[in-house]
Amino acid sequence: MRILTLFARNGTEKYRDVDARIRRQLQEDLAGVDREFVIVDTAMGPDVMEVRGDGVVILGASNDHWEFGAWGRGVEYCRHRLMEFDYIHFVTSAFYFGYVDFHRFVSQEMLELYRGRAVALGHIEVYNEPVAFRSIRFQSWLRSSYMFIPPAEVVMLGDLTTVKGGEGVFSGDPTVPFVSGGDVSPSYAHNLTSWLTGEGTGQGVEWHSRFVLDVASLPFFKAKAKAIINEMSLSNRLKAQGCALVDMTWLHRKIAGGSVPSDVPSWHTQLVERGTGHESIVEGAR
Repeated sequence: MRILTLFARNGTEKYRDVDARIRRQLQEDLAGVDREFVIVDTAMGPDVMEVRGDGVVILGASNDHWEFGAWGRGVEYCRHRLMEFDYIHFVTSAFYFGYVDFHRFVSQEMLELYRGRAVALGHIEVYNEPVAFRSIRFQSWLRSSYMFIPPAEVVMLGDLTTVKGGEGVFSGDPTVPFVSGGDVSPSYAHNLTSWLTGEGTGQGVEWHSRFVLDVASLPFFKAKAKAIINEMSLSNRLKAQGCALVDMTWLHRKIAGGSVPSDVPSWHTQLVERGTGHESIVEGAR
């Protein structure tokens, strides 16, 4: 098995030695896998390309689209040989933030189960109720900080960045930050705003870096909201092209119990069976 890790970061000041931490974890958990590691740093100029003594490639990229632009740069750099790998492993500096250390569940056995199939693995997140973006209703998505996606699915996606500007999304008014009647449904706008600046999305969890939304903070709000929309849109696009989403915590527990189903069940079934506190959420959309 061969895996290409594309690690997106924005400098090293905030998250020091994270790339080394990821590489140590992969060495421990995927010791028998042939791995390559590429760092894409959005704090460097887009023309930067270095090869460290340990073989790790460092690419510079624009920070216009945060991790999605970084990953796009990495994919383009490796495009001529993407199909040589079994999975493209997408990671960000914040991969270890969360209520479940799902990234520690990765194993060669887990990845072998869906090798060669249209299946992406990561951590499934959900809203309590469906929302819509550009008239596409959805309720679940993969957390983009740590995902394994087959290269064929990556090639089919094309550009990984769904939203580049703010047309049809942002109003420019911090009191009503999203365009009324635009691409973002009212319930989606509420969830995004509440997650970044308020009490969360009704699941008893608050974002660790929430802030007051005003004229001064509006540019950051737009950038962060756009990154979240791009995260969720990536999953929607994967599902639209027939790629199933698999929750690694659920799969880890199924493997431990010796009962992995051949077909990937719905996100709702996976979350109920993984047992991390989302059992009461009703499935209203994919």
